[in-house]
Amino acid sequence: MFQNADRLPTGTPRPDAPTAVAPWSLRRMALYRHTTDVGFVATRIDPATQLGAGDDGELIVAKHKKSNTGTEDKTRTNRGDGDGRSSVDEDHTQDSDQD
Repeated sequence: MFQNADRLPTGTPRPDAPTAVAPWSLRRMALYRHTTDVGFVATRIDPATQLGAGDDGELIVAKHKKSNTGTEDKTRTNRGDGDGRSSVDEDHTQDSDQD
């Protein structure tokens, strides 16, 4: 079923085996201090605005995180005519978009 399934532990650990310790990062984790459980809220899409709305009709406006996109092109051509001498033409363009 699993590759190397014969290596999975199946019995009880040896009495002299060391106890497992949680990784350092997991030992540092804790619950958020100032949170409140609000339960589930039924939502739907408002047909007029195409935004999320609660059962009471109140629109749910979520902030959009800014996103950046960019492209970069480098072009290099060789204009040699076969006589051994050549000149190189290089071009560099950048384009970016932010919303």
